[in-house]
Amino acid sequence: MFVAVLHFILSIFNFSTALPLNYLLNARKKYGETIFLTIRRTERLTTRYQKSKCDIEYLRLCLIYNLTPKFIRFKLWKDNLKSQKQYQQFQRQCILTEYKNRNRDSIKLKNEIDSILSTLKKRLKSNDYQHLQQFLYERAKHVNEVTTATHKKKIKQINQGIVGQDYESMKNKILHNMSSHTLTLAEERLLCRGMNFCIEHKLNNYLEFQTDVELNMCKIENYCHPTIFRSLCHDIYGFSKQLINTNKKKSMRNISDEEMNAIKTLKENKSIIICKADKGNAIVVLDKKEYIEKAKLLLANKQFKRTKNNLIEEKEKEMNNYLHSLLKSDIIGKQLFYQLRSTCSSPAVFYGQPKIHKINAPLRPIISTTATYNHHLSQHLTRIISKEREKPPSFVKDSFELMKKITNLTTNDKEILVSFDIESLYTNIPVSEAIETTLDLLYKDGKKT
Repeated sequence: MFVAVLHFILSIFNFSTALPLNYLLNARKKYGETIFLTIRRTERLTTRYQKSKCDIEYLRLCLIYNLTPKFIRFKLWKDNLKSQKQYQQFQRQCILTEYKNRNRDSIKLKNEIDSILSTLKKRLKSNDYQHLQQFLYERAKHVNEVTTATHKKKIKQINQGIVGQDYESMKNKILHNMSSHTLTLAEERLLCRGMNFCIEHKLNNYLEFQTDVELNMCKIENYCHPTIFRSLCHDIYGFSKQLINTNKKKSMRNISDEEMNAIKTLKENKSIIICKADKGNAIVVLDKKEYIEKAKLLLANKQFKRTKNNLIEEKEKEMNNYLHSLLKSDIIGKQLFYQLRSTCSSPAVFYGQPKIHKINAPLRPIISTTATYNHHLSQHLTRIISKEREKPPSFVKDSFELMKKITNLTTNDKEILVSFDIESLYTNIPVSEAIETTLDLLYKDGKKT
């Protein structure tokens, strides 16, 4: 009778009931008054927990963007004291204290909810427990939407505008989802921050962090010279200690909990590839299967050849022997020899960047030679050739320089500006002819470089 009357009263005032009426009646009949009250208590705790999480996010944004919410503004004897540094520092300290307290309360609420749910899971039938979980999720979602909307209005009012990036207006330019995976709002917001965004994550378990560092260092031990490995371990150990000491002073991270969870879900999703676009600073999400198929088409070209054995050590030894012969012949000095000599080199890395401005978004092949045996030698040759090469009058560095050159250009109605694109330019350059042309450039007029 009590439940029926309660449902009637709530329907008059257009309030949403905590659980469907039949569910409440059945729960009370099946499990008694104690379980019924426990379910109600779980609902109230879930609502408080979700609102607490929203409040924490609101305070975090206030701290990051140096905003002062209304509940921190105090009346002072003189209004001009509000501009004083001590007053502003006191306000920020109050916000930080409130942020820490809310975090502590949130953890307590979460533990209490988990404890009650574990008890209910033992007492309720599986079907009833699933209904309860679904309700709590919908209830939490509703509270989250309402509270977040209120906080957004408050922040916009305090800041007199939107804080940070306007992801909704920038999303279509920055993020291009070409995969079958539907991104959540948190995943979209995270990816819109760009590849260069640095996540300042507060470490909670320092011992686990140091263990992970040591385990990852062990993975590269077999690929490094013992002397280099010891030096690398010493440097990494120093950096990790420095990071831990810096991290101890942090009380929050620069992304929300939802975005932190989005990192985990994107990392665990093995069916997608996240990469940079060929043009612009955009992020592209592709199906991993499609990405591999496009990469295989590029590797099937005549410029690439499959080898049965790893030729890295052989090529490295061959180049080092040649450099040693140049050293013996006094063609190069000791300093240049040690600069160009290769030790513990790795194979080049092949990857592709999608050309989103073209149909079907073909990949632009890129071969990263950073850790290869001839990387330092290539850099040295680049410096030599750059000194001797004269820039042609038609050379344009980038689109910004092109804009400067054509700003004051006058044309008539019969003239149009066109640009031509060469497909796979670098991979189609004949190597032998390029070497001969370079030698003619370096040694023209009997000059010895």
